[in-house]
Formats: sequence, C-alpha cells, structure tokens
Amino acid sequence: MQNYCIIFEIETNPLFYKFFFRRLSFFALFCTIYLKNELYIVSKINTTAMKIYPLYEGSYSIDKNHVFKSFDPIVDLKADRKGATFLDINPFLLVTSTDVILLDTGLGQRNEAGELKIFDNIRKVGYQPEDITIVLFSHLHKDHVGGLATTVGDHFEMNFPNACHYISKKEWELVNSLQKYTYRFKGFEMLENSEHIEFLTESMGMINDQITYETTGGHTDFHLVFHIKEGGEHVFFGGDILTMPEQVGSRLMSKNDKDPKKALEVRNVLVARAAAEKWLCVFYHGTHIKTGRIIENNGNFEVVEV
Repeated sequence: MQNYCIIFEIETNPLFYKFFFRRLSFFALFCTIYLKNELYIVSKINTTAMKIYPLYEGSYSIDKNHVFKSFDPIVDLKADRKGATFLDINPFLLVTSTDVILLDTGLGQRNEAGELKIFDNIRKVGYQPEDITIVLFSHLHKDHVGGLATTVGDHFEMNFPNACHYISKKEWELVNSLQKYTYRFKGFEMLENSEHIEFLTESMGMINDQITYETTGGHTDFHLVFHIKEGGEHVFFGGDILTMPEQVGSRLMSKNDKDPKKALEVRNVLVARAAAEKWLCVFYHGTHIKTGRIIENNGNFEVVEV
C-alpha cells in the first residue's frame, strides 16, 4: 500500500510562514502530494494539475578535461578526485493538460540492462518515451543532450520520435563550428535537417500558450531558460544558469560558466524574479533539493524545498 504525505499551507504572517513551509498566499490554496519522486501541484482555482518528475540519472564528478565519472558518495571519496566538480544530473518530465514535456535529455547513460537510464526513469513514472511531445534544451553541453539520439548503424535515430525538440539556432550553429570537447555529440550535423527539431531564432519568445523562453547567455553564449505556466503555477527551468540551490544567495562565480561574471549577474536577476513571482524552480544539477521555491528573508535569498 502506498503512503502519502499531504501538506496544506496557508500564509498568515511571517512567523507562521517561516515555520510552516513558508509558502502560499490568501488567493490560492495548493495541495502538495508526494508519491515516490512525483510532485503534483493542484490549484484550488483551477483543477488542472501539472506533474513534475525528476528523472535522476546519477551522481558524477567532472575533471578538468570535462570527463564525467560516476560518483557514489557512500563508497567514493571526493579527496580522491582533487579539482573535480561534483553534481547530480536530473532531467525533468513535466506533464501539463496538453503536453508531456522533457527538460533536457541527460548524459545518455545506460543501466545494467543496456537501456538508456532516461527511458527507464520515464517508464518508472508511468510514461513511455513515445509519449513525449516537447523536448526543451537549455543548451547543448553533452550532459544535457546525451539522451537526444541513438546511433543505429551509420545514422542517428531520435530517442523521442513523437516530440518536437526546441533548440537555440545560434547555439546549434556555434556547436557545429567549435567541435570542442564540451560538445561531444556526433549526431548534431546529421540531425540538423530533422523534422523533429524546431530552431528558436529570437532571443526570447513563446513556444505555445504555456511555454516561453529567453536567452541568458553566461553559461554558454546562447543559453536558454524556460517558463511553463498553467493553472496559476509558474515552473521555471534555469538549465545551468540556475542549476542548483546552492547558487541562490551566493556571489561565487563558477569556473564552468563561459562568462562567469555575466552568469552571476543573470542568476541574481532571476533569483530576485523567482522570489517576487513565486516561481517553482527545478534544479538540473540539484543534489539534495531537486525542486523548490526561492524566498527573500531580510534581503537574503534561500530555497525552500517543495
């Protein structure tokens, strides 16, 4: 028998807000129901539910040569991998009333049975790869596009054949011109004319009535972030600009950003907007917190897990 944890949150004053999960206004009441790694957001005003599934692909260390190596915190020691960056990889499945949306496609790792982990994770939460209707790419680093396509003989086949894949046109052109180690995906050139890819040519815009995007730069020259809105909820996917909760409220710059100063400036603006507009943020490289809201407390920002 499944065990459910049902939490009702009502904001009355700052003290109550702080001790009881710190979120909800007088205008809406939300019921948050956890089932395994599934998160439902149900609005009292609108009965439509957006469902969010973190598709955890594993924990990794990344060395100075950008080599990803599986990291098990139970048996592996960080001291043995000096100079490495440690992170989790979490593509997200987001289900709206009209679409099944995949937020980036992971590193493309396979399980012991030889199946893509992202396929296995999608099936575990009740969907099939063929159910995906939209794939949104924040940028084209290999840990975000590894699950895009599979080599079959001398060609590539899309892993999500019924989905439209949205990619920055300028990011795509840059990838094909650079051919650098951070973009080790041989399928780019072969997939350029695919009917499954929709190139985003504007710096910001609308994909449909629910999804908008904007170019931030910083992490890569043409990095994108996405906003998905439905039923009074606003989900924000920050890719690698706002990729883990530890970045919130921090002034540290990341060596993994192409332009660390710009990335920090953009991140600070997004954090302030997220707090003011009560976005639900999903963290692609989040370790302990995968989804959360950003709140401001006396000029300081922090993440409250949802």
